[in-house]
Amino acid sequence: MPRSEAVRYRERALELRVPPAALLIEPRATNTRENVGFTKAHLEEWGADVKSVLLASKPYEERRAYATARRLWPEVEIVSASCFSPSRASWWHSLCLAKPWLPTTV
Repeated sequence: MPRSEAVRYRERALELRVPPAALLIEPRATNTRENVGFTKAHLEEWGADVKSVLLASKPYEERRAYATARRLWPEVEIVSASCFSPSRASWWHSLCLAKPWLPTTV
């Protein structure tokens, strides 16, 4: 079974020296709706008081991820970010993830 995007994101974040304790991954989702829903539920179980969410997605999924998050999690501020990589297979490993993420207008 291939590794999930969540696992690859975690690995990349660790390469960028994000502390492991600062990372929470949700590897069960099979689509954007599940990803937002599972993440929201997990954070609620933790008792997290979420005020804003940064969505990291592939450029071609950014608008759908933003719209889905707004619909399922209307009480938080949603910021969406992506970066261009010429390879769809390795976009998540792009060096642009090492730069500060800027909100995009969707």
